[in-house]
Amino acid sequence: MRGRPRKLSSAQIDQICLKRQQGWSYPRIAGKFGVSPDTIGYHCRLKGVVSPLQRRRAVPVPIDVLEALEPHAARRNISAETLVGRIIVAVVDSGLVDAVLDDVDQLDGGH
Repeated sequence: MRGRPRKLSSAQIDQICLKRQQGWSYPRIAGKFGVSPDTIGYHCRLKGVVSPLQRRRAVPVPIDVLEALEPHAARRNISAETLVGRIIVAVVDSGLVDAVLDDVDQLDGGH
């Protein structure tokens, strides 16, 4: 994009921040709003908004668990590590954390 960039409204900036929080890339957002990816990055940094991908932290997963998940991941054309992340998000988003942990406690004999 050349020349002076067009001014974004506060509503557009809010939409940009929401898209970034949803995991949209700078170029994808820029295309939607007709501005440069640098402009998107500027506004996101100014508001302290990051993509969920930037917030990820490594979670140690035992090798035997990853190996057990491999066939399920392969059917979805993703890695076992990605599948672990999706499972965790699904459990949290569904409000099932306590139910899953209670089941684990029962399987472990209440420990």
